[in-house]
Amino acid sequence: TSKELQGRAAENKTKMFVKGANQLGIRFSSLPAGMSRHKLNQSNYSKKFPSGKVFHALFENMLFSETPFGKGSYGIIRHQVKDFVEAGIDQFMVALKKEKAPRGHFVNVTNVLNLDFKDILKGETIIEYPIFYIWLKSDAMPKEIITLEEKKQLIAVIAETEENKEPAALLKEEEEEELNELQQDTKQEDKEILEDTVLEDIVTNDDDAMLTIK
Repeated sequence: TSKELQGRAAENKTKMFVKGANQLGIRFSSLPAGMSRHKLNQSNYSKKFPSGKVFHALFENMLFSETPFGKGSYGIIRHQVKDFVEAGIDQFMVALKKEKAPRGHFVNVTNVLNLDFKDILKGETIIEYPIFYIWLKSDAMPKEIITLEEKKQLIAVIAETEENKEPAALLKEEEEEELNELQQDTKQEDKEILEDTVLEDIVTNDDDAMLTIK
């Protein structure tokens, strides 16, 4: 039937999305279709992903651009978070919720907003979509954040070996080894994610002093 075909097409797109994310070093997992967090997910697979745009471009477009790209002018959002607009990006604190970790564990990405979005998520576990908390440096850290660790960046150290391999070859070998480890970890984590998230409440924080991006 038409409904079954649509269901299979959606399932194939999800598989392609998961595969693409994992190839980028992102431990991405999807929940069953009936779960609320899955319903909230508006992510779509695109052959153009990743676009190569830096993360802070999201805030520039949504809050500051005179000709923003996307739906509407974001006028309502800008009014709701006018304190952020007036303060400017330099005053933002940005944290990514850490999945498969104790409640209240976040990763501080404030100092790496100049990285591509895919690099922000690289090495992290994402269930359906990433959740970011944003607050101003002049304000107290949100009470939901108990542990805030710094974002770990993977640094490739290029050195000559006894075989005199080319630096590019060394870097490629490191990336392939890292990808294999991530894929193995993801297979194991997928078995545990459903159990860990089925009872998780999705909380929307109404505090005007904080943005929550899902």
